[in-house]
Amino acid sequence: MVSLPQTVRDLIEEYETFQEELPLRKAGPGLQGLVRFNGNRAMPVHGWYNFKEGFSANLLSWLCKAIPCELDQLEYILDPFCGVGTSLLTAQLGYRGNGTLYVYGVEYNPFIHFVAETKLCWPEYRPNRIEELVPRLLAHRLTEHRAEYQVPGLSTIQNPKAFSPSVVQELLAFRDRIRTELRGEPEESFFLLGWAAIIERVSGVRKDGRALRFKEKNDIPTVAEALRDQWVSMLKDLYELARDGIGPQNVECKVVAGDGRTLLAPELENKRFDLILYSPPYLNNIDYSEVYKLELWLLGLISTKEEFRALRLGTLRSHPSLKFPETNLLGGLPRHYWARRLREALLKALPHNKDHVWRIRLIQGYMDDIYQALSAQFRVARPNAPIVCVVGNSLHGRRNHPIPIATDLLISALAQAVGFEIEWLQVARQLRRRDHSNKLLRESIILMRRPRA
Repeated sequence: MVSLPQTVRDLIEEYETFQEELPLRKAGPGLQGLVRFNGNRAMPVHGWYNFKEGFSANLLSWLCKAIPCELDQLEYILDPFCGVGTSLLTAQLGYRGNGTLYVYGVEYNPFIHFVAETKLCWPEYRPNRIEELVPRLLAHRLTEHRAEYQVPGLSTIQNPKAFSPSVVQELLAFRDRIRTELRGEPEESFFLLGWAAIIERVSGVRKDGRALRFKEKNDIPTVAEALRDQWVSMLKDLYELARDGIGPQNVECKVVAGDGRTLLAPELENKRFDLILYSPPYLNNIDYSEVYKLELWLLGLISTKEEFRALRLGTLRSHPSLKFPETNLLGGLPRHYWARRLREALLKALPHNKDHVWRIRLIQGYMDDIYQALSAQFRVARPNAPIVCVVGNSLHGRRNHPIPIATDLLISALAQAVGFEIEWLQVARQLRRRDHSNKLLRESIILMRRPRA
């Protein structure tokens, strides 16, 4: 059993004191699946691209019972960090109200935005046209032209441990064939998403937490085999939805390319939302631009190192991959506010080693960004509207000086500082690591509301 430094014990005591003021609900049966994407893989359209960081498509229906609220009586829904559009797609598929439901998502990463937008446009895709195109696209002989395609300037793509040169050329050839054959047709996005979904399968790398890691190149399918399987699987979803008579009824969806911290996009102007549901980046050092860089570069959404750096600088400050500009938005809050108290206790708990400076910048930057995001949500939420945040806690530092990062409590304290009322904090699942922190290592669902007056 590790003896914790006094500053860490002080931090845990502050966490526990604040937590006692919150309506805390312990984890119950079936809740752990709500904060994980895995179950979505078998669901029509949801499974078109495996997004490990997403939450379950079943979360929305559970929330409607837990809040409670009726999906069919809502008018405006917002997901300010929509990822691949799980909440938006669930609302689109499930709404049966008499009026029109307007569903908005905001996503900064251009590739992840593309995935969400493509999935939400599924009603536009013509299954008969896709069935005709699959064999046609796969029948083209691409081998003679492989050497004509310029490999993107990302070192990982050019590394033979990640891709053989022939696989890269074949991927690029199929990408351009799709664009040439389907330019202007709605199915172009359908086929490109299927193409992007197989990149990891035909490579020598896998997404693993905060990085891409090399894997054994065993049983890797050819590009054509992987594409056929992916496209046919996606096509089956369209036929299944048509057979079951499932379709969007009076639902308008929009994925905004923008910043979920500010919500200043023109498409959101003068909108007021009945429900805001989201899962922000966790304070866990993961740079999603890095994790999804293969798709960004191979799809041509990023083509230079300068563009890639600019993209990363615009992300929420949940990772130390590069040096962000510093801010101090919380400095103006009264010192007795829990947001200030928890931040100061957390900063004091950091060990004074080579990581001290960047950890301070990381925590201050993240809390400022979440504070800004919550302020924007308060601005666009209707009075008494439920705002739901799904977030996970983490553990930083070394074994002899571990620092629990209770992000769910930090966000709750920041929400109170903005003016929200915390209705409850529901533990969805415990993360079993390092005994002394088990109670704080968890994923949680926070329900807050903008007061009526």
